[in-house]
Amino acid sequence: MPVGVEVARAVPDRVEEAPAPVRRWLDTAWGWPAVLLFALGGWGLTRPALWADEFATWGAARLSWAQLVALAGELDGAITPYYAFMKVWTGVFGSSELALRLPSLVAISAACALAGRLGVHLHSLRAGVLAGLLFAAVPAVSRYAQEARVYAFLVLFVVLATLLLYRAVDGGGRSEMAGPGRSVAPPRLVGYAVAVALVGLAQFLGLLVLAAHAVLVLRTRDRRLVLRWAVAAGFGVVPALPLIGLALTQHARFGWIPTPTWSGLLTSVDELFGAAAVAAFVVALALVSRPGGRHGSVLTGWAVLPFAALLAVSLVKPVFWYRYLLFSVPAYVLLAGIALARLPGRRALAAVVVVGALGSVAQVQVREPDGHGYGTRDAAAVIAGQARPGDGIVYAVPDANVSWIGRDLVAYYVPADGRPRDVFAVRPQRESGHLLATECADLAGCLGDPPRLWVVRYGTLADPLDGIGAEKERLLRGRYAVGGVHHARNLTVGLLVRREPPG
Repeated sequence: MPVGVEVARAVPDRVEEAPAPVRRWLDTAWGWPAVLLFALGGWGLTRPALWADEFATWGAARLSWAQLVALAGELDGAITPYYAFMKVWTGVFGSSELALRLPSLVAISAACALAGRLGVHLHSLRAGVLAGLLFAAVPAVSRYAQEARVYAFLVLFVVLATLLLYRAVDGGGRSEMAGPGRSVAPPRLVGYAVAVALVGLAQFLGLLVLAAHAVLVLRTRDRRLVLRWAVAAGFGVVPALPLIGLALTQHARFGWIPTPTWSGLLTSVDELFGAAAVAAFVVALALVSRPGGRHGSVLTGWAVLPFAALLAVSLVKPVFWYRYLLFSVPAYVLLAGIALARLPGRRALAAVVVVGALGSVAQVQVREPDGHGYGTRDAAAVIAGQARPGDGIVYAVPDANVSWIGRDLVAYYVPADGRPRDVFAVRPQRESGHLLATECADLAGCLGDPPRLWVVRYGTLADPLDGIGAEKERLLRGRYAVGGVHHARNLTVGLLVRREPPG
């Protein structure tokens, strides 16, 4: 990490302590780790194949505006603003893997810069730089920098809202908080309200960070400030209210999430950081940070309260999933950065290098062709390489938790002129407000008589027809024999060959 290491080695605790000729450069040193993260996130950006959720983004972005609104009424209504953004974005830049993922890379890099600036605001320039370097070194950060989903934007908006609140409360200074009798002017909270609105529009669960913000404001013991913050936060929440109401009616939005268990919680912490060793190291640093005062309470609240809230709700309705808590990672690295800022420069840098080393294997793994959990490109390559004119293709509807992935991977990765005919579909996926394709009622009549059929299924199956649907399975087994089975990560591609008539 040459850029970040040199910055962290050079910076003093405070910009004011530096010689005059380098102050201007040091004023922006907190942003240099973001350059490192952008380079790290850009490494292998298009190597992993798109996975199910990224196909959901691609599929939604292809819809007309009317179709997108209709789909929002059935599924993923809470993140429809993100889909709308991606529709505009892909309309300009296309739908390649690079185009789909680039917005997330930019967003997470901006979040890194703002987290560094927040570290300067909370403690010192050194803490800000070290927090930024730690953020860049966390494998999960790179993972979601390379994913066409909303999570990178959620992290950015949460960090932005927290930084703007701090600046509003203390008037832009680095350490002195507003106290009784020093109320912030209302206009300073306008930007904060906008940032809160962006959080809610990205993913409403991110609004859980407001609990930590409340701790910050309440500890000023300034009633006028508390009231003004409450008004600003309230206005910020309003745009998300229709999305929250919509999400509460869409039971499939959280229906796939399992009931939390102790082992599941430990796995979630590992997944939140992308590697168990990285999680343990960063959380340990956060625990010994002891920033004190309002700083400590708000960072601790930011790290812990959303986790606790989702866990508490999950006792009634399971909603606890590690991806929904990605916006809390900046709190952990800020606490860790403050802890490291108290160490001599070389020791602090050694700790950052250790985090990078602990996460190196995970960094490589997430950049493998199936690094996002599914070998969709590999599965499509089997079909594209072996398909013949006249071939058909069939799918299971529904098929586990990602019933849309089969049709999407074929539509995205298999060239149109070599794509087998979808024999059962009478309406494509996501049209008329329905996520899954509509298949014909008369399966035998729609099947026709193709000499070969491809089957794409979720999971690793020995028999691609097992569980495809009772009526569909009877029909296909009666007319076809399994001629071959190929496996990619979490996917099965089968080839069915027409049986010769007896005699």
